[in-house]
Amino acid sequence: MMRWIIIALSASVALSWPALADPVGQNPHGKLRWDCQDCHTPRSWHEMRDTLGFSHGETGFALIGAHGKARCASCHRDLHFVRVETNCVDCHTDTHRGQMGTECQSCHTSDDWKNRRDLFVQHAQAGFALVGVHAIADCDACHRSQLPREFAGTATECAGCHGADFEATTNPNHVSAGFSHQCESCHGRTAFTWTKAAYDHPPSFPLTGGHAGLACNNCHSTEYAGMSNSCISCHRLDLSTAKDPNHVTAGFPDDCSRCHTTMAWTPATLDHDLTRFPLTGAHVSVSCNNCHTSGYTGTPAACFACHEKNYRQAPDPNHVTAGFSTECASCHSTAGWSPARFDHNVTGFSLTGAHATVTCNKCHASGFTGTLSACFACHETDYTSAADPKHIAAGFPTECAQCHTTSGWRPANLNHDLTRFPLTGAHKSVTCENCHSAGFTGTSSACSACHHDEYTNTPDPNHVTAGFSTSCSECHTTEGWKPANLDHNLTGFPLTGAHVSVTCANCHKSGYTGTPSACAACHQDDYTGVADRARRSGLQPMPRHRLHRNQFRMLCLP
Repeated sequence: MMRWIIIALSASVALSWPALADPVGQNPHGKLRWDCQDCHTPRSWHEMRDTLGFSHGETGFALIGAHGKARCASCHRDLHFVRVETNCVDCHTDTHRGQMGTECQSCHTSDDWKNRRDLFVQHAQAGFALVGVHAIADCDACHRSQLPREFAGTATECAGCHGADFEATTNPNHVSAGFSHQCESCHGRTAFTWTKAAYDHPPSFPLTGGHAGLACNNCHSTEYAGMSNSCISCHRLDLSTAKDPNHVTAGFPDDCSRCHTTMAWTPATLDHDLTRFPLTGAHVSVSCNNCHTSGYTGTPAACFACHEKNYRQAPDPNHVTAGFSTECASCHSTAGWSPARFDHNVTGFSLTGAHATVTCNKCHASGFTGTLSACFACHETDYTSAADPKHIAAGFPTECAQCHTTSGWRPANLNHDLTRFPLTGAHKSVTCENCHSAGFTGTSSACSACHHDEYTNTPDPNHVTAGFSTSCSECHTTEGWKPANLDHNLTGFPLTGAHVSVTCANCHKSGYTGTPSACAACHQDDYTGVADRARRSGLQPMPRHRLHRNQFRMLCLP
């Protein structure tokens, strides 16, 4: 029964071997890697070749012991070979009913179904436990069949039995690679197949990414010791055949790791910062061929080399008619072709205030070359339609900057100092129409032109009856109509001494016109009262004429 189990296991593993695709989908065996003639004869599908053209060992499950003599149909119950399972119990009835586990080879061998537990115990005691494929191997495979059969002296090192395997292995070639004869350093003793090996690649070149799944011969065709770790030693063909970009014409370095990783040859990432043109903004996501249409060597770094079409087709503003520089970076950034920012300061007409947010075509409606910088060139409509004040009727100059700023057309501020009448004091806060009610052209600068009502209506003193001059500035200032200050020195009677503090009405009781300058006109009472005071005091009265002279001298002279 044991041999049928092993036959079934062999067949099952064979069917699990990677198969070739069946081009027409009619192969009753499923997908196999071998041709039909390896098993069948040309005479009939049912006639099998005496010696099959494939080795069952190539499937990873060699037919050893009783398995090698079993009929194919013993394990392959139908023509679809891949449906065969690999466990012993799939073909062989477990008489132990699961009590001993499913690893039949722990007690049985492929030679016969007899219990060989004692054999395994003895082998373990001898220092060579039968595990993995060794548990089902024929005794003769290690213990030669010649008599007397060798047991005690049988080598326990792998090379004792597998020396031929070591020398015949080509992928990788163990001899040229200088591999150790200690097979267990790569092959597991518990493994059921020789091909399932795990070689620990040296730390100087760890196998990562796509390298981890490669067959050894991909890199080590004949050489192992002293091989170069450089990428180009294996990938020179990849470098020479790469088209996008063409690595040869671009003069790319041989160090593949600067752009590629071991995960895959593509996609690759070139660190453009290593070139003379670091990629920023939208340039980062552009494919290589967008800029390198004619190759990579000598590709110009000037913006215009790639963006000439953008330059020529730009309508707002039209770059060609405007005569703009082809140095795109002066207005554009790599973040995007638009929006763009033109440094107007380089033109001699700096954009400030509201000008900074105006679209180019507002001022450059007729083009950009020769655009006038005078305010009136753009603001003629504002000038002619201005109603408060009316600029045309007022004869205002067309140099708008005299009253307006770039912050806005309104509010405006006329610098009155530029006129013949600088504004001072209270005049600064007066609205334009207060003085220019009849317009702006020919406005009189005389005070009375605006202050006639104040002049005629003033009661103290009454300017009209007093005959005051209409030149208001003789007494008043622009700080306010009141208080006023008459410079009496401008009259024929300068005020000195106590006269300075006397109110105007004390002397000008009858008005201001014709007021006498004689002292007696104001001081008659003082004059006549002197004799009366002397008589009442018991003094000898002075002659009247002497009293008059002395009193006059006392009262009227300094």
